[in-house]
Amino acid sequence: MKTILLFCALVTACAAQDRPALRNMSALVSAGPNPVTVGFVVAAPSGAASTSIRLLVRAVTWNLDTFGLNPAERVIATLTGPAGRAPAIVASLPGNDGLISAAEVSVGAFARRPATALVDAAYIVEMPAGSLTVSVVAAGRSGDAIIEVYQLPDPPAPPPPPPAPLLPPAPTGLVVVSGTARAIWLEWDASPDQRVNEYSIYRATTKNSANPAKIAETQGITFVDTSISPDVRYYYWITAHTFPGELVSPKSNPASGVTGKGI
Repeated sequence: MKTILLFCALVTACAAQDRPALRNMSALVSAGPNPVTVGFVVAAPSGAASTSIRLLVRAVTWNLDTFGLNPAERVIATLTGPAGRAPAIVASLPGNDGLISAAEVSVGAFARRPATALVDAAYIVEMPAGSLTVSVVAAGRSGDAIIEVYQLPDPPAPPPPPPAPLLPPAPTGLVVVSGTARAIWLEWDASPDQRVNEYSIYRATTKNSANPAKIAETQGITFVDTSISPDVRYYYWITAHTFPGELVSPKSNPASGVTGKGI
């Protein structure tokens, strides 16, 4: 195995122009059936918030003949990061052409071979700062290839979650106006939330009921409960509902009433 070792050199002028910095001096190798390994040392950017670095790694052969070189064909690259571990591959060719192309544009990389069977190797990887080796072979014709490593900008932070919907306030003013053996009359204040268009009425026979039964819905601010039994104390709660969206308010404070004994 032939090994070429290069140490990274930041292109500060590139960084000063607010563009990702080229992390190497682009190694020219002769790729053939036997692996050729190029070594780089990738340093974390000064003041970086994360120790993970996103890189664009390319083995480019297209158009090298215009420089008097003999381009290899069908170059395959194997990447090894710090501690001999493979870096996490975010995208590669073929299959992620759109992501690779966008990354190339972001660093101003020159064009690679168009999408054909002879496509150049390109990867987007994430790895900690440290050593990176790129081992290449030519599955087709032996020849020259340029190995490049670019630092890519960190991916944008995910957008913040949308704010939680604003629930209408719990209804107020719930009272039992009167009651008989056959009916209990309720009323309450209209909600100040203009989105509210309906109220739900809940009932239980204990004040601390965890799950009072929903017995009715109404668009008004009064209700007559007739599905009751004589000589029983009932507790009531109401909630307010919005439209559109069907947001439900917390339950109101309870109100209670006792039905008459009947005849």
